[in-house]
Amino acid sequence: PGHPMASRKESKDLTSIADFKSIGMVEYIGTIMVTLKRGRNLAPRDIGGSSDPYVIVKLGGQKIRSSTKKRTLNPDWDNEHPILLSWTGQAKDNLELEVWDADMLFPDDLMGKANVDLSGIPDGKSKTLILPLYDDENLTFAHPWMETEFDVGYDEGDATTTVRKLKSIRRKPSKNNASLLSQSTRRSVEEDALSCCFWSFFGKAGVSGCLEVEVKFHRLIAQSE
Repeated sequence: PGHPMASRKESKDLTSIADFKSIGMVEYIGTIMVTLKRGRNLAPRDIGGSSDPYVIVKLGGQKIRSSTKKRTLNPDWDNEHPILLSWTGQAKDNLELEVWDADMLFPDDLMGKANVDLSGIPDGKSKTLILPLYDDENLTFAHPWMETEFDVGYDEGDATTTVRKLKSIRRKPSKNNASLLSQSTRRSVEEDALSCCFWSFFGKAGVSGCLEVEVKFHRLIAQSE
């Protein structure tokens, strides 16, 4: 995990934020930092009802893979370094997260996907997202920085009130579906949020578990000529 690879024509190491301004002929406005937290109630893909999950994070042609967690449907990536991806700021460049089951003898199995619309993301402020994981046929976009359906994030607010709101989530779109939770919240409350997210989508076509990630945008500072 770390910085995305530069193009073949430009092989220098990306050691500072200024290096992200231009890679090849593509102009970037900043970086997206993704910190993987945990997954819950993921799809079993192995004999015995377990999986060996890992996450692939994609943005604008960049692709970075996390470590693999062995024999679990409730993996934790809390101790991994954040993933840095350069971003053009264009609406077509969405953040994609894919959870896969690693296999030794056969091709890896897809466990679920989440696509995040980065429109409206503020500079310098992190947000933790709890995202339902869909299969290919039922994949939808999450809009965490807009008032739309089924986006669950942590921000300023009271933990107890938020968990109560999470438990009242319904399938019909509503402003109440964008629930808020303090970033200093106890781990037990975070687990409640993940559980509520899963049960809110339980039985919905193509959904298998939820993934928790933290996302932050760093805008490039304009350089004087």
